[in-house]
Amino acid sequence: MLDTTQNDVLDLDATNTVLLKVKNYIQSLHSIASSDKLVKYIQSDFTSICTTYFNITEVVNTSFNSKEYTNINQVYQILYSVPEVFKDFAILHRDIALQLQIATFKLLNTTDEKEKIEAHFLESKQVLLDAASALEHSILSGQNNSKERLEKASYALQHYKNPWSVYKSQIEDVKLQIKQIVDNNFFMSKTISVFKDIKQSNTAFLDQITEDTSTLLKHTNEAIKTVKDIKTIEDITPVIKWIDQTLLSQSKVINIQEDYAASIETKIKKLSTGTVPVSTNEGLLLTKTIDFNKTVKKWFDFEILPILIDLIEQKITITTFFKHSLMNLKSGLTVEKNNNSLNALPSQIESLKNVHATLNENSTKVDKTVTSLKNMFAADFNVTTIYLDQPFLEVTIQSSLSQMATDHSNFFTMVKDKIYKQFNYLNTKLEQTNLFSDQNKIEDSIQCINYRMFKEVNANYDNLFLNKNFIGNLFLSPRQKQEASIENSVAQWNNGFGKAIVITGDKLSGKSTFVDYIGQKYFGKSTLILKKDTTITFDGRKFKTTHNLKDALHNIKKGFSNTKPLIVIDNLELWSDDDFSLLDNVRALLSFISSESDNALILVTTSRQMQQHLDNRIRFTEAFSNTIKLDKATFEEIYKAVLLRHGASHKTLISKKHDPLSPKQIKQNVLKLSKKLDYNLGEVLQAWTYGTTLIDNNKVVYEDADPGFKDFLNKEEVIILKHLLLFNKITEIQLKKFVGKSYETQYKVSLKRLLNTKVLLRDNDGQLRLNPVITKDIKQLLIYRGILN
Repeated sequence: MLDTTQNDVLDLDATNTVLLKVKNYIQSLHSIASSDKLVKYIQSDFTSICTTYFNITEVVNTSFNSKEYTNINQVYQILYSVPEVFKDFAILHRDIALQLQIATFKLLNTTDEKEKIEAHFLESKQVLLDAASALEHSILSGQNNSKERLEKASYALQHYKNPWSVYKSQIEDVKLQIKQIVDNNFFMSKTISVFKDIKQSNTAFLDQITEDTSTLLKHTNEAIKTVKDIKTIEDITPVIKWIDQTLLSQSKVINIQEDYAASIETKIKKLSTGTVPVSTNEGLLLTKTIDFNKTVKKWFDFEILPILIDLIEQKITITTFFKHSLMNLKSGLTVEKNNNSLNALPSQIESLKNVHATLNENSTKVDKTVTSLKNMFAADFNVTTIYLDQPFLEVTIQSSLSQMATDHSNFFTMVKDKIYKQFNYLNTKLEQTNLFSDQNKIEDSIQCINYRMFKEVNANYDNLFLNKNFIGNLFLSPRQKQEASIENSVAQWNNGFGKAIVITGDKLSGKSTFVDYIGQKYFGKSTLILKKDTTITFDGRKFKTTHNLKDALHNIKKGFSNTKPLIVIDNLELWSDDDFSLLDNVRALLSFISSESDNALILVTTSRQMQQHLDNRIRFTEAFSNTIKLDKATFEEIYKAVLLRHGASHKTLISKKHDPLSPKQIKQNVLKLSKKLDYNLGEVLQAWTYGTTLIDNNKVVYEDADPGFKDFLNKEEVIILKHLLLFNKITEIQLKKFVGKSYETQYKVSLKRLLNTKVLLRDNDGQLRLNPVITKDIKQLLIYRGILN
C-alpha cells in the first residue's frame, strides 16, 4: 500500500502517482491467465489502487478545505473529475467479479460449456484492460493546464460543493460488494458439490432400476431357453436349481429404495441457508436469500416424489410378477418331475413368452419414467438457476398455493414407509390382486372410513367418548393453562379494561366445550351464546338473528345499560351467507370490539386456518387482547379424559387375545394415539372408539387396526375440501356460484365422488360437511400438498 503524507502530495504531482498505479495495474493484468486468478487480482490489486487513490485524495481534500493548495487543476481533477470515472471503474470490477464467479460455478456444475466460459474470461480481461486504459487516458487528458481548463476548474472549486465524500462512500460500498462476492465462493462451491452429489445418487438409483428391469428380461429369456433345452426328466433338476438361485438374487435387490432414501436425506441435511449475490443494478448488488435445505426438500416432495413413487410401484410390481412367474414355473416343473412327464413343457414355454411380453411392455414404461426424472434433474436441479430471473426450484402452481410445512414432516421417512407398505402388500396379497393395475386408493379409503364410522353395536360405549353434552362437568378434563389465562383476562376486564379473546384450534380440539365451561363458571346467566338463525333473549328482550352479525351485535348493544355480559361467538366461520359475507361480519365484530369491549367480554372461537385466512385480509388477531390456543392438550389431560369416559362405562378393556389390558398398556395405547394425532383431545377420544369393539355387556376389545386414509383426491376435490376446512359447510348452489361455469364440467363429478365415498356427509338441512372421522387426514394431506400452512 502506498504511504502518502500531506507533504508528499504537496511536493509530488498527485495525479501522476495515481497514474503510475494504474499503469502498473495494466501491466500486471496482462499476465493473468485464469478466471480464478483474475477474481483474486480484482480483490487484491484493485483494492490496492483504491487505497492509494483514497490516501492521495484525502490529503488533497484536506489541503482544499484548509485553502492550502496551489495547483487548482490538480485539486479539481482529484476531487471533481477523476472520482466519477473511478467510481465507474470500481463498478465495472464488481460486475466482472460477479460474472466470473457465475461462470466458474457453471463450470463446476457442468463441463459442457468449458470453451464458452474460457472465452468469457478472455473477454472480461479485455474489458478490464480497456477500462483501465480509459481511466489512464482520462487522467492524462485532465493534466492539460490550458487557460480554458484552469478557468473551468476555478469556477467549479468556487461554486460547486466538494463531491468527494459522496464518491468515497459509493466506492467504499462497491469495495464491500466485491468482498461479499468473493466471500460467497466457499458457500456456493459447497452447495454445488452437494447438488452434484444428490444428482449423482439419483442417477445411480435410476440406472439401477433400469438395470434391474433389464435383468428381469434377460432372466426371462434365459428361462425360455433353459426350458426349451429340457429333453429328459433329469434336465429338470438343474433348471429348478437355477430358478432358486435367480429368486434369491432378486430378494437382494429390494433394499435399494431404503438406501436411496437414506442417502438423499443425509445429503440434503448438508444444505443450509445463504445470501447469494445474483446480479447488479448500477450501485446496487442484488442478492437472493435461499434456504437450500427447505427448498430442495419441497422440490423433491412436490415434483419428484409423485413420479418416484409411481416408478417404485412399477418396479416392485414387475419384480413381484417375475418372481411369481418363476415360482409358477418351478411348481409346474416339479409336478412334471414327480409325474415323470414332459407333456406340459410347450405350455410352460408359451406362458414364459407371455411373461416376457408383459415384462417388456412394463419395462418400456419404467424407462420412460426414468428418462422423465433424469430430464427434470438435468433441466431444473442446478444451483446456477438461482441466477435466472425466476423462482429457484419452483414447484408447479397446483402444488404450491401456499408454503409447505416441511419442518413438520419428513419426506424421506414417508418414502421409505410407503415403499415397504406397498412391497409387503404386494407380496402378501399376490394371489388376490391385479398385479398390473394401480392400487385402488379409493377402495382403501372407503375401507378406512367404514372402519372408523359409528357402529350401533358399540353405541353405549362410544357415546361416552363422542357426546360432549350429556356427561357433565364431572367428566370434564380441565385445560388448566388456558383457563388460567382466561381467569386473568376476566379479572382485568372486571377492573375496567376492555377485553376480547379469540380461541383457536383444530376441529375437535374442544373449543365449544371450553367456552361453555368458561361461561358457566365465570358468568353463569350473564353468558350470551350468539348463534345465527335463532331467537335470543337478552336483558328481557327477544330478537331473531340471521347471518347479519352487525345487526345481532346492535341488538345486544341496546341492553348494555343493565347488564355486562360474556358474549360468545362460537365457530365464527359459520357467520356468512349469500347476503352477508364473512369479511363484512368480521369487520362488524372488530368494530364492536373496539367500541364495546369494556361493556362486554367478547369470546370468539375459530379454527387456526380461518385465523390465518382472516389475518391475510384484515388485522383480525390484532383486535383481540388475548389469543388462546387449544390445538394441543397435555398428555395428562388426554389420559384423564380417556380414563374418565372408560371408567363411566364399567367395562373391562381386553386385547384381541382376550387378555385384560393393564393400566400400563392402556396408557401406552393412549400415548400412541396422542402422538399420532398431535395431542388433539377430541381427535384422540374419537380415534379411541375406532379400535374398540363391544363383545358382551362387560368387555371391550381394543385393537388399533386403522388401515389409514389414502390420498386419491384430484385438484377440484382438494379445492372443495379446503373450503370446507375453512368454512365448515357448503351447498351445491354455493359451490356453483364459487366456481362458476366449471361446476358442470369439473366440480359436479368430483363432488359426487366425495359424497359416494363418504368423504363428505349431508346434514338434515342439505348442507355438505367434511366427515369428522377423516378431518385430521384431510388437513394433513392439504398441508402435505402445500395448500394449507
